[in-house]
Amino acid sequence: SFRAFEVVSCLRGREGSRIAGAPSVPMSDDVPCNVAVEGQQGAVGEPSTPSSNSSRRKEIPLNLLDPDLDGDGKVSSEEKWLYGQLVKADKDQSGALSPSELYGVFLAVLRMRREGQLFKRIAIVAAVAAVFLALCTLGTSTAAAFLSKDSYTQKKKDFSALTDSTSSSAHILSCGSPEVKLPLLVAPVLPLPMLESLSTVTLSLPAPEDPADGVAAPPKQRVIERVKRTVLRNSTYIQFQMHSGNKLFVANGVAFLQRTDGGKEPLCEKDVTCSAFTVDDADKAEFYLDSAQKSLCGAGFFDFCDSATARRKLADTTCPFKMKEVMSPKPEPEPEPSPSPEPERRLTEEDEDPFLVPRPNGRALEPEPSPSPAPDSCEELMASEYSRSCAMKKDDFPGATCGEPEGC
Repeated sequence: SFRAFEVVSCLRGREGSRIAGAPSVPMSDDVPCNVAVEGQQGAVGEPSTPSSNSSRRKEIPLNLLDPDLDGDGKVSSEEKWLYGQLVKADKDQSGALSPSELYGVFLAVLRMRREGQLFKRIAIVAAVAAVFLALCTLGTSTAAAFLSKDSYTQKKKDFSALTDSTSSSAHILSCGSPEVKLPLLVAPVLPLPMLESLSTVTLSLPAPEDPADGVAAPPKQRVIERVKRTVLRNSTYIQFQMHSGNKLFVANGVAFLQRTDGGKEPLCEKDVTCSAFTVDDADKAEFYLDSAQKSLCGAGFFDFCDSATARRKLADTTCPFKMKEVMSPKPEPEPEPSPSPEPERRLTEEDEDPFLVPRPNGRALEPEPSPSPAPDSCEELMASEYSRSCAMKKDDFPGATCGEPEGC
């Protein structure tokens, strides 16, 4: 009965304080009077102080800050790390965070963010400094190499010169010129010094059908021939005699090789390589090509009178003529060598050939201005300057027809 009376008195006192306008006790109605009335002694328990109740109401329970709200266990690494920092901030292990503890976590996060930004700036500055240092090193080494160089190459229009940079006058140490290859068909119009320098000729000839070693031979084989003698008849005819006995003819715009057994092989521009037939100026190459074209056209070979056709035939890599124009089905045998063979020599300007006279400039030889004698054999007729034109007449060459002589 005493207990009931105490509870009723407590409730009446609460209602009386509300009606009288007294400040109400900050508490819930479902809390017992003996533990919730501020400043009064209950039947059971100790009186509570205002400071302890106020601090307890400002704390945030940690279970409310758990990122895994739905309990499925799907939490990102950032959320998990942040919740760990909140748990570490609970110094008194009360299961709740005070405002000071919560702000401590926020300050730690901001501090880490500032450190990350600082490290990023330091990395950028270090990268820029590394690139700048590399460029400085490269520039320094290049400048040192340029200053220590005692020679350099000076490009000119027609040649390249190696000059000395230590001298104020830039003395030329060496000079090199670009080489322009000439086709074989311009050999009759080349100057004598260039013909004299020709010592070897490389030919591409058909391989024998039955090689001695029994190994299948390729379709073409490379043969290096040493030049024994050079005979220049006129500006469209030249003959190279080899040590092996073979003869290379460049006659009237056609090149062919006459073997020692009497057979003939037509030669294309790609089948003959002469290292001596090179010039150091493209203008000189054009001059020789023009000279060969004019000589062939003036001799009656009208196929070379057209500039475009002549250049194509002079410098083409394929045979410009058919085989029947350079080969004879019945070649004439070579004449017997004389008892006293002529000593080995090359043609010079002092050569006493009655068919040749020096040119006014003294650089090459040209035919004497007299009518050409009639050829005595099919071989000479095929190699003559009338063999591939319709300029010859039957009165001049009895028994011959235009293009193919009778009996050949």
